[in-house]
Amino acid sequence: MSEVFLCGLLTHLPLLEKVLGRTVAPNELTPAKLADHAIYDVPGQPVVMYCDQPGADISGMVIPLADASELARLAFYQAGYGLHPTPLVVTLADGAKTEVQVFLPQELAAATSVPFTNQHWIAYWGDIAVAAADEIMAQTTQLTPDQIAGRLPGIHIRAASFVAAQARSLGATRDLTHDIVVHQRHRKYSNFFAAEEMDLQYRRYDGEMSEVMNRGAQMLGQAAVVLPYDPKADAVLMVEQFRAPLFMGGDRDPWLWQPVAGLVDPGESPEVAAHREVIEEAGLELSQLFPVAGTYSSPGANSDFVSLFVGLGDFSTRAAGGGLAEEGEDIKVGIVGFDDLMEGIDTGRYRDMQLVLTSLWLARHRHRWR
Repeated sequence: MSEVFLCGLLTHLPLLEKVLGRTVAPNELTPAKLADHAIYDVPGQPVVMYCDQPGADISGMVIPLADASELARLAFYQAGYGLHPTPLVVTLADGAKTEVQVFLPQELAAATSVPFTNQHWIAYWGDIAVAAADEIMAQTTQLTPDQIAGRLPGIHIRAASFVAAQARSLGATRDLTHDIVVHQRHRKYSNFFAAEEMDLQYRRYDGEMSEVMNRGAQMLGQAAVVLPYDPKADAVLMVEQFRAPLFMGGDRDPWLWQPVAGLVDPGESPEVAAHREVIEEAGLELSQLFPVAGTYSSPGANSDFVSLFVGLGDFSTRAAGGGLAEEGEDIKVGIVGFDDLMEGIDTGRYRDMQLVLTSLWLARHRHRWR
């Protein structure tokens, strides 16, 4: 039986249970400390950094694992975050010392300025880490830890979106434990986006349960969409880029004009994401941001929740923009007068739903700034 020292993220019991795939009883955990090491937060990310720090110690727990399969699950999860088992001596609460497996990076980092605080981390990142682990542990037979590591940004975005969706639906009137029965869940694909299938039943309006049906969905995340508007010029700013799904679906003109848009990063609000994306894609600082709506873009096919905005800015101050090369973005920026925008919508020249929605909202409210 292996004994493992748990610290940092895995001291959060719901996360540990998700990784091990079983319930963990409190009496299984023994308090312990690892000397001459420290943990620090990584700002803006649901991960931590392990540091070599003489005189410091890390508080954690020692747990005996039931069998080799539990160690394998733990090792798979930790390896995705660059952590690997190392035999080290820890000190138990009664002062006894024992050698256990400790998961650490191959190279310890230098100390940073934000020490890890368990209670703060759990409050801010705990639910996101659990949702991310749910996807990671479903891939134990399909992906390698190195592949998981490369997919972590997308996994974290989807996890944060899942947590945000749960918060949005706190006023729901249906009892999902009574009205939906999930028979099986299949995770077919996990990369920047993910694809899932479920065999499920739902309660129909006549009160009976539906037949068991198989349904699939593309799992995306939260997105922020903003249409910049310059009241002095009475013009909007749009971006054009190649959209592979249009081409894959048979469209002969897969370069599409759209508002500025991007996924909301974990720990980021849609408003912050909107400002960030306008700077990245259009080189523009917005002076004000106005919410248009929060909508599901295609609820029969994907989980994408979109926060729509109109932003005010002075286009004469715009820098280059063009997107981020490391994200493969090749973006053309265009400025279109309001009347030309409306004419393009009426004639079908503009085909992006978010562009149409934000433009129609602008048409109703533009008088406020003119």
